[in-house]
Amino acid sequence: MQYCPKCKISIRGHKECCPLCQSNLVKNPNEELAEIDDYGAFPIVKKPKFTSVFITKLITFIFVTVEILGYTTMTLLGDYVPWVSLFMLGAFFAWIDFLVAMYYKHNVIKLLTVQVMVAIIIDLYVDYCFGFTGWSYKWMIPISLMVLAIVTFIIAKVSRLKLIEYIRYLLFDMFVALLQLIFIFTGMNDFPVPAGFCIAGFLIIFAAALIFRTHDLKSASARYFNM
Repeated sequence: MQYCPKCKISIRGHKECCPLCQSNLVKNPNEELAEIDDYGAFPIVKKPKFTSVFITKLITFIFVTVEILGYTTMTLLGDYVPWVSLFMLGAFFAWIDFLVAMYYKHNVIKLLTVQVMVAIIIDLYVDYCFGFTGWSYKWMIPISLMVLAIVTFIIAKVSRLKLIEYIRYLLFDMFVALLQLIFIFTGMNDFPVPAGFCIAGFLIIFAAALIFRTHDLKSASARYFNM
């Protein structure tokens, strides 16, 4: 039995190349499959031991268990464990983040974008719960958005994506960055330096796309915004 290193599958019969990717075949390294009758040309694909549906159900069951135990602890012990409610909230956001990761697992940029937005919401809520001192919108939000933009460009270059394939994520990130002006203009952010550089960075990115990649920007607008 032959083996395709690229597709990582075993293939029955004697073929010159892989039926799926046309790559060169080698001798099957798995001795257990060597005893299978050499009949047919279709590859044998092993079923995964744990499917994504099973993993999702397992994580959901663990989350429900944590929430039930947390609520029971709060009801019975009350003020003795004041941190339980925050732990339950963290478990809820972790569960949501897992579901998002499973849903967007085939689109890395979209996955990272959604996860960063979820993290921003968590930061704001935790900051609010502890007196709203402002560390979330002074530091965490601008830093998270700038890192997200850099990682998006790196992934796009490594994956050789065209601008039209990821410009909508950068535009959405820029919109979120501009929302920081609310904290600045209302006086809540008394140290707007990180937020200011973050907004300026996204405006520079948009200006570069508008000047040097006008055609791609128009194509993306027509494709995603029906313009």
